[in-house]
Amino acid sequence: GTKQQQRTRRPWGSLSRDDVIAGALEIVDREGLEALSMPRLARHLGTGVMTLYGHIDNKADLIDALAERVLASIEPLDTSFQDPEQALAAWARHLREVLLQHPALGAVLAARGLTTPSVFAHLEAGLGMLRSAGVNPQTSVEIFYALLTYTLGFLSWEIPRVHRQSAAAYAQQWQDAIASLPVTKY
Repeated sequence: GTKQQQRTRRPWGSLSRDDVIAGALEIVDREGLEALSMPRLARHLGTGVMTLYGHIDNKADLIDALAERVLASIEPLDTSFQDPEQALAAWARHLREVLLQHPALGAVLAARGLTTPSVFAHLEAGLGMLRSAGVNPQTSVEIFYALLTYTLGFLSWEIPRVHRQSAAAYAQQWQDAIASLPVTKY
């Protein structure tokens, strides 16, 4: 009831932008991006909806901040590798691992044109490594974006099939589909 809400409300002035982003990430990681709304986030943080707007501009700003938070947690390209191919492959594997921990945000990164500090840091590291290996600027950009889009594309295929259902359910889905095929055709 009202007394319960008053007891669990956050003290005035104790909320920061970082708190808002962290709370939103908890909701998105647990329930998906579709579960994120300003009223839901305000309840989760024990504050009022209008208080949130003191820290974020709108939902788009919040989603960009979530994506930036996740991108910032990805380790930069390891330039200690002698071979740029190995370094880029290790970076892409790490990107995949991080996005598997935040599956709803993989689609956000694939769909939105983010221009955040972490985007430029990762881009600069990847392009810098390729350029230092003698790859021309245009080809460096093409290689880096091919790797990025392949990784994000694979995740968009992998997550719903392998991580949002059990391995047994996925295997059963294939068994049922194969069993339904006409044996004269396949």
